[in-house]
Amino acid sequence: MAAIEMVGKRKNNNLWLGVVGACVLFFLTLPTLIVIPMSFSGASYLEFPPESWSFRWYESYFGSSEWMKATRTSLLVAFLTTIIATPLGFLAAYGLTFTSARVRNALSYLSLFQFWCRLYLLRSVSFIFMQNLV
Repeated sequence: MAAIEMVGKRKNNNLWLGVVGACVLFFLTLPTLIVIPMSFSGASYLEFPPESWSFRWYESYFGSSEWMKATRTSLLVAFLTTIIATPLGFLAAYGLTFTSARVRNALSYLSLFQFWCRLYLLRSVSFIFMQNLV
């Protein structure tokens, strides 16, 4: 009897997981579904829904040397970050797989510690900066 109840409960949990996952997916893709049509607007400012269609904003973007330089810099940084971070992440995960639980936990805490330190540092600096604005 208990096994039957657990199977029903597990199916119910999977249903909720699917519903929550679909909601998250919807809310993550919704801005993209709004911004893409706006980018084809022919107006002098972005509007939704666009009243006229044009490649005006794309012509402006691809015709600007500043934007092209910024795009090349961003792509270079992304490429170098990928080239460096992927092997390092793979080696770290592979190394952690074959270490003792004590070392694995210590290294996991150490990696999370540096993340939280940066987060709190950013919050502190932002707070100080915002106080000076007021």
